[in-house]
Amino acid sequence: MTKIIRAISILLVTVLLFGAAPLGGFVGLELPDFSALFVTKAQAADPTSGTYGDNLTWRYNETTKTLTISGTGMMFDSIAIFNDPEGLTTAPWHVYYNSMVSLIIEDGVESIGSLAFSGCTGLRNITIPPTVTSIHWSAFDGCVGLTSVTIPNSVTRIDSLAFSDCTGLTSVMIGSGVTSLADSAFNYCSGLTNIKVASGNPVYHSAGNCLIKTANKELVLGCKTSVIPSDGSVTSIGYSAFYGCTGLMSITIQDGVTSIGGSAFFGCTSLTSITIPDSVTSIGYGAFSGCKGLTSITVASGNPVYCSAGNCLIQTTNKKLVLGCRTSVMPSDGSVTSIGDSAFSGCTGLTSVTIPDSVTSIGDSAFFGCTGLTSVTIPDSVTSIGDEAFCYCRALTRITIPDSVTSIGYYAFSDCTGLMSATIQARVAYILTGTFSDCTGLTIVSIPNSVTSINMYAFDNCDALADVYYQGTEDEWNAIRISTDNDALVNARKHYLDSMGMEEVLEPQTGIWLQFDGTQNSGRISLEAERVTAGEDYSFAASLLGTKSLAMFDIKLLKDGLETQPNGKIKVKIPLPEGYDPTRTFVYHVNTETGAVEKMNATYEPPYMVFETDHFSYYAIVEEAPAAQPTITIKNFTATKPVDYKTTITFTAVSENAPDDATVHWFIDGKDVGTGEQYTKDKATASYTVQCKLMQGNTVLAESEIENVQVNTGFFAKLIAFFKGLFGSLPIITQAIKETM
Repeated sequence: MTKIIRAISILLVTVLLFGAAPLGGFVGLELPDFSALFVTKAQAADPTSGTYGDNLTWRYNETTKTLTISGTGMMFDSIAIFNDPEGLTTAPWHVYYNSMVSLIIEDGVESIGSLAFSGCTGLRNITIPPTVTSIHWSAFDGCVGLTSVTIPNSVTRIDSLAFSDCTGLTSVMIGSGVTSLADSAFNYCSGLTNIKVASGNPVYHSAGNCLIKTANKELVLGCKTSVIPSDGSVTSIGYSAFYGCTGLMSITIQDGVTSIGGSAFFGCTSLTSITIPDSVTSIGYGAFSGCKGLTSITVASGNPVYCSAGNCLIQTTNKKLVLGCRTSVMPSDGSVTSIGDSAFSGCTGLTSVTIPDSVTSIGDSAFFGCTGLTSVTIPDSVTSIGDEAFCYCRALTRITIPDSVTSIGYYAFSDCTGLMSATIQARVAYILTGTFSDCTGLTIVSIPNSVTSINMYAFDNCDALADVYYQGTEDEWNAIRISTDNDALVNARKHYLDSMGMEEVLEPQTGIWLQFDGTQNSGRISLEAERVTAGEDYSFAASLLGTKSLAMFDIKLLKDGLETQPNGKIKVKIPLPEGYDPTRTFVYHVNTETGAVEKMNATYEPPYMVFETDHFSYYAIVEEAPAAQPTITIKNFTATKPVDYKTTITFTAVSENAPDDATVHWFIDGKDVGTGEQYTKDKATASYTVQCKLMQGNTVLAESEIENVQVNTGFFAKLIAFFKGLFGSLPIITQAIKETM
């Protein structure tokens, strides 16, 4: 119980702290009624009926698929049911969530409890009586089947997320008694087209399908058909007013509007252009984050605080780029010296970016979730990279962090799954928690000798990491404090550099064979007492030939095995390396200037491979792998994958030797749900299994192992999801909750 109270205290304090910070937007935030933490599950003899409130009863008609709640008083808040072995956080009628079509709440019921009907995807009709005075936290969250809601005049309070994610909701009527409406009450109601307020409401009114707070002229809720009034009745756009309004394609912000709140247009993915009038002097944190369709950003001339250039929104006095889009070109005239927090967050269409050398800092989450970003050049002027700055930039393949950088934030490059190499020239003392975590494609990393500590999870789940190039000595490397969950870094091959930056000479291997495996492209090795340097001239051949194994040699260096033939050619006899299968071994001529590869007419005369040539040049002996059967796996497969509540996961299939007409099919809980190289399971609220199969027509060629995804549906998991839905990625809150579990 102490842990529970501690978690709640941490969350409340955190909210208060952030509410006072420039992030803003927490005014009016209403937390759930935590008294329900101590509610126990009603033990009803009849599974279709029971009690859930001091004087309330419920019954479910399985024929009509209707739930009826009767009695007088307040409904319990359905947050935690501690004595349920499955750890469910639901009302006692949760077994009917997927089948329920109609809800009738009879006269006498005074409240609709937290999470009471959250996730009732089949719910189409609800009747709210004139005795209800409050609708609590997440009461109808995720009821995608609802199309219209009428809030009776008796209701005075609608809490956070009450109708969030009701994507089918098109019309809402707010009663005359509502005086408290939480900012996030209708988040992600992307289908909403009609917003009305009953006449006589003392706090709110509606105009142009906008919900407006009359006294302070704040637009608190908009939708895809909203037209902001131009009569002066709106002077500010509130926190999360259009949050998740994916259908919003255009909006005119009227002259006279002075402020745009934090997250005001968060996730408006269809919004293509925005014009900021000269009256706007304040734009909150993440106001346009996740607007991936945005291509045009314009600020009216004469605005005293903001200007635009190259489709970038810039704060003039401090030269901060506060908003960019996929067509942005950062000005190089010195008008931008910093990239602000979340400036390009969620801009999935951004493919490349050139940061001018006037920029000195990259803010927190600046490029978070820019999944299409393939290349970025960080200039020598940059001194700091913020937390999660490039997190989820999954198309990035290489990154170089210049030596001007003195700080790299937490999770700065986390989940950049396409990242293959990272060169850290920065003179940093610490590689912080999660910096490269889940960079599953990372194979090479270069680390400076200024590093004294590598924190936990810095290279977690980087199992492909093969080579670490350390710009110092082995003794210096061994002195670094490396925290837990960095096994990939510890187990990778180490290459140590001297003070001149030259790679130390590796142990020579004597003989005529210069061995490669298609991945190594550097190092020194001796060949018949002569030292040669292996580099790009050799590695490209391995790539061209796609070999299982490769031995390269220069016949000019051979002392034996050369015979001049009558036709003027040289007969070459090469002893076959140990372990090579002569039935699958071939000789290729490799032109190191043009890259051409020519297969030689070679025969096996034990123990030699014999061929004739007039090229005193490079050759390769190749053992070709036998024809392999088709295989398919789930990338980064784990037998059991624990994830948080409402986590979205994109699974990727990795197939080999697949016929051209083969198709990848995805199976969730054994059911075929679609085809393609990837499948996304969105906001999972229950555990499930996932498997992919390689199919040719109806024939299964190969199938992956079954991955069990265990979704944490406990109270704290849902609480974390709730706060993430409000505030985005806040590691402090998440860690605070997890530490109490």
